[in-house]
Amino acid sequence: MSSFKEEPNRRIIPRWWTSSDPRALAPGRVRQSPLFDAETAEWSEKALRFRRSGSSSDAIELLSAALTLGSIPDPELIRAAVDVIMAASSKTSDPALELARALTGSGTRSLVPLLHKEQLIRQLRARLNLCPRDALGWLDLAFLQCLTGNREKARRSVETALGLNPNHRYITRSSVRFFVHVGDLDAALYALLRSAATTTDPWLMAADIAMHHLCEKSSELVRPARHFLSSQQRSPRDISELASALGTLEAVAGNHRLARRFFKAALVDPTENSVAQVRWGAEVAHVIQFDPKLLLAEHSYEAQCWHAFGSGDWNAAYDAAVAWLEDQPFSTTPAILASYLAAIAREDYAKSKEIADSSLAANPGNPMLTNNLAYALIHVGELERSRRLLASMATNDIVSRVSKLATSGLLAFRAGEYEVGRKHYRASIEAAHSRGLRRLHAKASIFYAMEEARLDRLSEHTVSALKQVLAACEGIADADVKQVRDKLSSSLGE
Repeated sequence: MSSFKEEPNRRIIPRWWTSSDPRALAPGRVRQSPLFDAETAEWSEKALRFRRSGSSSDAIELLSAALTLGSIPDPELIRAAVDVIMAASSKTSDPALELARALTGSGTRSLVPLLHKEQLIRQLRARLNLCPRDALGWLDLAFLQCLTGNREKARRSVETALGLNPNHRYITRSSVRFFVHVGDLDAALYALLRSAATTTDPWLMAADIAMHHLCEKSSELVRPARHFLSSQQRSPRDISELASALGTLEAVAGNHRLARRFFKAALVDPTENSVAQVRWGAEVAHVIQFDPKLLLAEHSYEAQCWHAFGSGDWNAAYDAAVAWLEDQPFSTTPAILASYLAAIAREDYAKSKEIADSSLAANPGNPMLTNNLAYALIHVGELERSRRLLASMATNDIVSRVSKLATSGLLAFRAGEYEVGRKHYRASIEAAHSRGLRRLHAKASIFYAMEEARLDRLSEHTVSALKQVLAACEGIADADVKQVRDKLSSSLGE
């Protein structure tokens, strides 16, 4: 079963939500410059037309202009347009109604759990046929395409959104997150480079510094960013992620005093991403004390998950992992954690299977999710599907190789192939031990002992495996290792 410790190289990469999520466009865009004149002029023209006609067709055009602009210059007029569209719902197309809902907080994001993703994609495509310059609509389409595993289509949609409005904060930040998700770091950097707002918008400056740091490159914006923070030109909320990016840079460089100063600035009015980054600064980089009260910040699911995981509060860790996954449904880390915790901590193998299966649609071939799905399938009796998955599972690193060998051992034991199972488990244990992966070594040893004890608690194989567990676990205090060791003790009736 695959889990892992907290990401040692976490960077404050932007989040990605659909445009109907209040956080997508909040807390508002940077001050407008002549770069936005074309979109502003389009809004003004369509606003005048709707005021004159009051028709549903002009109302749809007005809402499309608001989405492209990325703000609501006249909330009263928008409400009037929405009322016109909703009143004419019997004569209005589904895409037009969806367009109205997108600006009233009940758009694509809230519909994802209720409608099949493919149906939503069809609706969005129809909406984009009506409003092809709706850059936010193209980004929402990319979000859904990403969830269904259509990465090339998602890329084309992201590039269309960037082409329509390359200087829009939300579009640029979301595009960066998409390109990181698909592993195209150069494209993420280019999205920031092509935006004329990157050098002046603290949200984009933060993304630029974080991306360059992730790519092990130097950002030209580090010095301007430090000046920007000292000048106090923007609100604490606006500079939170910028301060986090600089704090991370200093922490990795070993400048703990400066790192603490920047992290403290990030916490004056933090985003949930900053809360997670500062927690990384405390637990991984060890440069600052983390106040657990910060976990109460809205939407801080990632920080809550790792905090609960580290302290052994498995139900809280699972709940936070699920909330994190619902918030960022294309992301692999919460999916791996949620599927692991569902199986190991809750023994809800059907739920673990459901989470891993769904997340593999967005992340086809991911080895850790594949392993977790194979593990869950064994426990629900689907041995042949598990066997096929393991045969296709890539092992590009030692962690996935150890995990695959251990799960193959479990599969063999449950299929009655005991000697094959012992061979796989022992190979897994030896591979982890030879690379100094003490946690993996301990876990593989424990899972092997559990299978031997399941057959015969008093056999020589079980006694030998238990001795190996004692040696492997010596000096390891990690809560997740202790948790599986306790499961072994329970299976032995201790």
